[in-house]
Amino acid sequence: MKRGLKTKLRRKEKGSFFSKILDHLKLYRRYFFLLPYVLKRHDKIIITVLLWLVLISTMGLGLRFYFNHSHVVPRVGGSYSEGVVGSPKYINPLLCQTNDADRDLCALVFAGLTKYNHSREIQGELAKSWKVDKEKRVYTFSLKDNLFWHDGKPLTAEDIVFTVKLIQHPDYPGTLKASWNNVEVRKVNKKTVRFRLKDPYNDFLSNTTLGILPKHIWEKIEPKKILTAEYNLNPVGAGQYYFKELQAKEDEGMEIVRLGRFDQYRGKTVWLEDLTLKFYPTLEKLKLALSKKEIEGTLNLKGEEGRQLIQEANFREYYFGTPQYLAVFFNQQKSDILENSGVRKALNYGVNRKRIIEIVFLNEAHLIQSPILAHLPGFKKSFASDVYNVKKAEKTLDQAGWVIDKKTKLRKKNRRELHFTLATSDQEEFVQVAEMLRKDWEKIGIKVKLQIYTMGTLQQEQIRPREYQALLFGENLGPDSDLYPFWHSTQISDPGLNLALFSNKEADSILEFARQIVSTKQQARGYQDLFGIFKREIPAVFLVNPTKNYLINSKVRGVETGMIATPSDRFLEIGDWYVRGAREWGR
Repeated sequence: MKRGLKTKLRRKEKGSFFSKILDHLKLYRRYFFLLPYVLKRHDKIIITVLLWLVLISTMGLGLRFYFNHSHVVPRVGGSYSEGVVGSPKYINPLLCQTNDADRDLCALVFAGLTKYNHSREIQGELAKSWKVDKEKRVYTFSLKDNLFWHDGKPLTAEDIVFTVKLIQHPDYPGTLKASWNNVEVRKVNKKTVRFRLKDPYNDFLSNTTLGILPKHIWEKIEPKKILTAEYNLNPVGAGQYYFKELQAKEDEGMEIVRLGRFDQYRGKTVWLEDLTLKFYPTLEKLKLALSKKEIEGTLNLKGEEGRQLIQEANFREYYFGTPQYLAVFFNQQKSDILENSGVRKALNYGVNRKRIIEIVFLNEAHLIQSPILAHLPGFKKSFASDVYNVKKAEKTLDQAGWVIDKKTKLRKKNRRELHFTLATSDQEEFVQVAEMLRKDWEKIGIKVKLQIYTMGTLQQEQIRPREYQALLFGENLGPDSDLYPFWHSTQISDPGLNLALFSNKEADSILEFARQIVSTKQQARGYQDLFGIFKREIPAVFLVNPTKNYLINSKVRGVETGMIATPSDRFLEIGDWYVRGAREWGR
């Protein structure tokens, strides 16, 4: 039989490869197991390769189907470490406002009745719900069930009342008193608290994001002594993470704070099990730690260092918007030259904002022409148009009677030289911008003398007494982006923040109206009218609205971006971050 088979096969050898295969299959339907003995070596190789290709293709299609019809679900676990420049002193929501290191920790350890998300929407945190009366003066909050402090004690309405009354106490040493001055607070029952306002206030809900203190701990400490209380560095809160320990490494000049996931947190599920914040005395030491992979993230590291980390160290870069702006504020009471609207307009035309953004902010900022930023109602793209025009600046000064002296190349009017002083901080970004402004304005014939101060001296000797002629400084509108404290005429004197000493009745009316309970459309119309006033009056030269970049190791997923009023707001939705996950069917 074997001899007969071989004879038949030899007759087919001159045929095509595929015809041989078909013949083989026909002949060996009953004797398929004999194929390895009759196929030539190269035929065996080709068939094996084809079978593997079919198998791999099938597996690839199966995997593609699986990934297209499944999604990653976060799982509890894993850790994340981040570097911060600074040092914690008061991990206390009533005292942390002036130190970013403290604010970072307070955002993680403490919880408020409400909290913002990255879209600047208010959500309940300790509060399950709230009601507002028709007059917009009474706010009633209902607490969630089963609220606990990190030490296991129950959290009730008494803790909320205690926290607010501590702020209102005459001996309270912090900065929050003004926000709670005309607010009456009382407990309705263990799970209900009521606030009564003297006057309606559109943004009162932002007050309720304040972290709550545990009454059973802090009632034992006199208000005048809270600055020295041990619990400022050993806090007990009700937030997403509980405080484990603070470790000081004096030889390295750094401090390490370790936090753990709080299982009884009553907000949405928190996925990361452990957080470590490492505090460095300088930016250089933080950069070194990043290069050694000792930390897995940091905020606002720009330029070449950031790009290198993204390329070499498996980092992702995220961008956050901010309600902040940098401007030159004119104090017309200290300089009669700056009283002239023509001079102020020329100064506005003469600034190359795009170059400032490129050189100083490394293209991580937006050009602006007013304090009405992109996230505010009524904003239009024209509010951020570039008005840099040297010829227009020169023409405006010519029309105002300031002409170029051919010898000095500076402008004069009635033999008086056109010059003023510009005060600013010794921080690197401020100095760089000030130098660029000086050169820009020198091109149009204006002499500017720079006055550089430490931040403390600038605040005490220039800003508070309003001693500057012009001031290069930044302002942060805060989470509710209320322009009133910065531009209403009642805020001209310290502690008000009207640094341009701006006084305009129409603007005051708009700012007062925007604070009331009004619709977004009404606010939008008001802010558009306000932009027109700023454009006409030029009380300041508005420069840029900076963004914040955030470098995080790519192992961390679930990070979403949005608007952050303060650096600590990057943690607003840290509950969504995760490093462990599993796939489940469904989309």
